[in-house]
Amino acid sequence: MPNDTERPFAERRNGERRIAERRIASLASALDKANTSMRSKMDELSMVRRVGDAISQHTSIWSLSSELVNAIAETVACKYALIYAGSGSRPFDLQAVSNIYSGVEQFRSNIDGTRLVRYLEENNSPVHVEDLSGNATWSPGWPLPKTLASWLCVPLLARTQVRGVLCLADDAPGAFDEKTLRTLMIVVPQISSAFANIGLYNHLRESELKYRTLVARIQDVVYICDKNWHIVDANPAAEAMFGGSIVGRTLTELFTKPSTACEFVEVVRISGSVQNFETELLNAANERIVTLLSCVADGDRYSGIIKDVTERTHLVEQIARAQKMESIGT
Repeated sequence: MPNDTERPFAERRNGERRIAERRIASLASALDKANTSMRSKMDELSMVRRVGDAISQHTSIWSLSSELVNAIAETVACKYALIYAGSGSRPFDLQAVSNIYSGVEQFRSNIDGTRLVRYLEENNSPVHVEDLSGNATWSPGWPLPKTLASWLCVPLLARTQVRGVLCLADDAPGAFDEKTLRTLMIVVPQISSAFANIGLYNHLRESELKYRTLVARIQDVVYICDKNWHIVDANPAAEAMFGGSIVGRTLTELFTKPSTACEFVEVVRISGSVQNFETELLNAANERIVTLLSCVADGDRYSGIIKDVTERTHLVEQIARAQKMESIGT
């Protein structure tokens, strides 16, 4: 048993020990929080990287969505991540549902016209439902499986227009919080931009296909020249009209008269365009073709149309001769 002299020393040692233990506990707690925060940041960075890689590799909304939903569901650790998107008149078609933690729930193929979509379009803001069964606002008319309690639906915006929605769902009530939303908002702008670019790419591809189909079928020659009048492209009608390919040749060398070629070039240089410039060109057999040339300057290129009017010209000449003979005869 400590005497009166030893007791203050022992109490002081015990006090110092308790202070040290509290400091160690505090440091351990801070370290644990730091590790948790670090893991969360690493998960977010991993998701950003996976989303970026997916965007760079896919050129269709469907295939991109299929990869995105699994990356998001894994990062957030929710039962489902799903994307409704599209283009044109159907921007809310089901594109993909994650399959990492999925169950037996079935999802509608389209949610266009639902109250959820109307809200997203009117407000451009997320819908967060902590417990669907007890939510009198959203439970009636909810277009997605009601067996899932928690929902977080974030609109995919192209400027201010909603072009789709990213949804998270889970069995447990209150599965999503502000941190979940912040995590999603790291990648949602990337996804929205990628979908918009894919839509634009598809539209341009369709337009190009229509244009090429039209140009390929047209009987007039459609040509493109570089700044030196070298023909860099022409439709199939060029081979039929000239008896061979004209790509690689110079447009002006097709003229029968160099002076006419110079006149044509000068008109385009001054006016920027010309329509129905009548002249004679030579085909591969060195035969003369009466043509009407149209051309427009487009930056450092020229493009236009060559119309063969040889038969029409000959017909006009024949009619003129017949009328002259008739006049002489009378």
